[in-house]
Amino acid sequence: MVLVAFDLRGTALVRDFDELKSYAPRAGFMPMLKKQRKLKWQSALMCEEEAATAEKSLLLSGIAGSFHHHYYKHDLDRARQKNFPALKKKDDWLVFVGDKPKDSAVAARHAVSAIRVPQFSHPKDKFDFSIVQELLEAIILRQFAEFRRENRLREIRSAKNFKELGGECFRLRVFPHRFEAHFTD
Repeated sequence: MVLVAFDLRGTALVRDFDELKSYAPRAGFMPMLKKQRKLKWQSALMCEEEAATAEKSLLLSGIAGSFHHHYYKHDLDRARQKNFPALKKKDDWLVFVGDKPKDSAVAARHAVSAIRVPQFSHPKDKFDFSIVQELLEAIILRQFAEFRRENRLREIRSAKNFKELGGECFRLRVFPHRFEAHFTD
């Protein structure tokens, strides 16, 4: 099974700057979720908001009901971090997609693959989630050589326990049992 977990604000949803009471999904987010459903992957929402606040944001954005699982503020671990061990199962793919360095650090501490996207910060945000889906498919469906060629990824560094590749808009660090990707603006 493949489970892709997403942070909510600044990652999956952006605040609509025309009407400060509403939220909208980021570019390419809904097509990505639809593609993951076709592949029979599961999706989870892991956020640090109260359930009522998160649910209201999901309703206002039109993506309520899009996730298989929901984890809110009351589901955080003792250190008030996202509770990755509760989701991780042996022989499953668990990938967390967030926008903050602390999320990537917690994922790494629990040996969970992580993708860090640029945090939404202005109305002219150009980041599109289609590249995230392309990367996920390339790694999980074992089509990475073609993805590497198409995105002109070059090896930056190779160490005993990881290989780091870089492209125009992201860096990828591949470990034996997980990966970390960091997309830039």
